[in-house]
Amino acid sequence: MNIFISILLFIIILITFSRVWENISIKNIKYTRFTNKNIVFPEEEIMITTIISNHKFIPLPWIEIYAELPEPVKYIDQNYSYKKSINTNIYRVITSLLPYQKVTRRNKFHINKRGYYNINNLKITIGDFIGISKGIININSPLKIIVYPEIKDINDLIVEENEPQGEISVRRFIISDPLAIKGVREYNLNDSFNIIDWKATAKSNDLYVKDFDFTSESSIKIILNIQCNEKSWIDVDEDSIEKGIDISAAVMNNCIESNIPVGFSTNSILHTDNLLTENIISIPPEANLGIGEEILDTLAKMSMMSKVKLEDLVFEILNTYGKNTTFILITPFLDKNTIQLINEYIYLGYNIKLIFLRNISNRKFLDSNVEIFNLKEMQYDL
Repeated sequence: MNIFISILLFIIILITFSRVWENISIKNIKYTRFTNKNIVFPEEEIMITTIISNHKFIPLPWIEIYAELPEPVKYIDQNYSYKKSINTNIYRVITSLLPYQKVTRRNKFHINKRGYYNINNLKITIGDFIGISKGIININSPLKIIVYPEIKDINDLIVEENEPQGEISVRRFIISDPLAIKGVREYNLNDSFNIIDWKATAKSNDLYVKDFDFTSESSIKIILNIQCNEKSWIDVDEDSIEKGIDISAAVMNNCIESNIPVGFSTNSILHTDNLLTENIISIPPEANLGIGEEILDTLAKMSMMSKVKLEDLVFEILNTYGKNTTFILITPFLDKNTIQLINEYIYLGYNIKLIFLRNISNRKFLDSNVEIFNLKEMQYDL
């Protein structure tokens, strides 16, 4: 009987201790974390500082810090595990705290994919001296990091359909000024016969054409479509869209280096958008470093969900800007209504270029004056 009472008392003490520990262990614990930068490019090193402090007289012998991180987030100097079922990296560290002690840790990580990252899943578990009881704290300490797309050379990404060996520059996208002749050059397949310089041709016995300068009023408007099918929620091709984002960044960078005003529009829903609005993302053309940051920020935050149809996107942008703007439509998809719309604006004298992210069979219905570019990897598939 005495043994039974002793066991019962022991169990009661353990339960009481457990309840007390669950409550007291989590009191007066402070946890903060921050990074040295919140805007980076892929693989750029980020320093994260975490501070945990125990503001009470009770020591804490066992503390587990548990964080769930998006798969592209990789620690450089810490071990982590990958949980395939939720496509998440698990970061777990064990530490302890003496009374009124503060521990500061500094670690390095990088993110290998463009995007907008809101990292907020963090839990602290505090164990007792004998491993029976645990206090749990769910910490609200968000880290918001923007990862710009990598800026690549445009010539490594796309080729002109009729001149796959030619070098690409954004100045070639812009309408030339017929009143500003700066010399002559050799004829290529895209040149019209009405600009042939017959005097230079006669002298050399080779076809030469007049080489025009570009109007200073010209600008470029990048239009990135993410709709991949007649029904926007079907056949979402993430790889093609990511390539479109890379091309947009490359064109933008080339424009800024050439001091050409550049703008950007897309029908993507941004991760920071109000989902109730249907306004198209539209950044007007400018020629400064600030516009580059604004476009990169938009590209980083793009999701794979489209806000409006391709036809509506193209119609709104073409109606907003005039003939001094060169429109570069980057798209994995083209429907008959958009083709008809493009042909109508080409007839009105608009300068529209198309960059295809996939092999699109109905391209043959486009006006012959539409200049077409393809992914470099596609040139052998056409």
